[in-house]
Amino acid sequence: MEAQTENRRFMKTHLPATALKEYKGSKKIYICRDGRDAFFSLLNHWKMANEGFYGALNKSPGLFGPEIPSYEETTKGCETEDDKARLLFDKWLTKGWNSLKHESDGWPFWSLFYNVKTWWNVRNHPDVLFVHFNDLKSDLAGEMRRIADFLGEPIKDEKLFKKLVEECTFESMKKNADAVAPLAGALWEGGAKRAPDGWRPAVSFHRKMR
Repeated sequence: MEAQTENRRFMKTHLPATALKEYKGSKKIYICRDGRDAFFSLLNHWKMANEGFYGALNKSPGLFGPEIPSYEETTKGCETEDDKARLLFDKWLTKGWNSLKHESDGWPFWSLFYNVKTWWNVRNHPDVLFVHFNDLKSDLAGEMRRIADFLGEPIKDEKLFKKLVEECTFESMKKNADAVAPLAGALWEGGAKRAPDGWRPAVSFHRKMR
């Protein structure tokens, strides 16, 4: 990032607002999501994780706290996919890590609710833009205009903007998964084309939750 000086620099993170220092002039865009959908996205990522995924999380230098267990190990004894989803949903809602004293849920990753709360608390800060995932799905063009306005980047070419909106749709990104998926999908079984998307959960359980 230090070498990227000609264009706007950006960084993606899952950190709560309390973990980031405030740098003058930096802009922060936070995308929140319905907790139920976020859970199934997490479930899909975890379910399809390969050795590279666990190696990146559990073997990286500076590891803090215990290692994340495997999906298979945690769901051992469950007979159906619904049984697995129910078990993990309960743990996700009620269990945290002893190493994260301020979080009482979110296991085996981090607390979505604490994370959202920290960003909600600073939503009115002039350098923070709060965006909802559902709004991106229902009005992608409108949200992209809002983001561009927040960044101070006027849309000068409507034809180019229309093309960019199309390329940001889920259908387009799925077709170009090798280019847009994190590490080209190398952390999941099947690679980028099979990288979890969170839009195809265990339907029967998801409907009961709603």
